[in-house]
Amino acid sequence: MKLPRILSFFQRRQNKNRRRNTRTMPLPGTRILVVDDSQTVRTVIKRMLLQAGFVVLEAGGGAVAIEMARKHRPSLIFMDIVMPGMNGFIATRKLSKLPETRLTPVVIMSGDKDASEKYWVEGLGASAFIPKPFTRADVFMRVEEILYKNEIR
Repeated sequence: MKLPRILSFFQRRQNKNRRRNTRTMPLPGTRILVVDDSQTVRTVIKRMLLQAGFVVLEAGGGAVAIEMARKHRPSLIFMDIVMPGMNGFIATRKLSKLPETRLTPVVIMSGDKDASEKYWVEGLGASAFIPKPFTRADVFMRVEEILYKNEIR
């Protein structure tokens, strides 16, 4: 009696068309910088983005992120707010003032879903806000709306 239930489970798992929306593939070499003091958060986002074909750079703090962004010129930056040393607010503000990074979109990440956080994100010139915990869909929704919003499909 349980065999049909098990088979239907595996059939659902093998369904290759489970995603409703098609995902835009990145151009080869498209770099995304992930900045978070948590190695776990960086690893989770990195795995998601690598599977989608992005080149992923990692930084554990704001000062390192600024140097990496200046050197590697990523197409997008995911920036945590609360980090030791230089926090995400300061790092984002500095990135927005540097000639080589001022146009790089920044997605602020935070576990604080307070509306004031979103207000500060807009005030800093960040492109978007993503609350923690986040899902794979949250990450790719931000990536696609920022990197591909002007692209004709």
